[in-house]
Amino acid sequence: GVQTCALPIFRVRAPGDVISLPGKDNGHKTIKKLFQEAHLPSFERETRLLLALGNHVLRAEGFSSEMDVPEIGRASCR
Repeated sequence: GVQTCALPIFRVRAPGDVISLPGKDNGHKTIKKLFQEAHLPSFERETRLLLALGNHVLRAEGFSSEMDVPEIGRASCR
């Protein structure tokens, strides 16, 4: 069959989005909670860009790049 690979995309927040945070909250946190704890106004929460692979956020605009990011490679291919 044809092999397809999931690639990360830039988009805004969606329900169920999570991000990996080493050493915190069992290693992950919802984007909703991350934005709330950062005291972002609701209009900003809806417009911040995310780099995401499915519902796993790799990067969030305005947040540190020190977050744990899984390596994307052949493991993402099906």
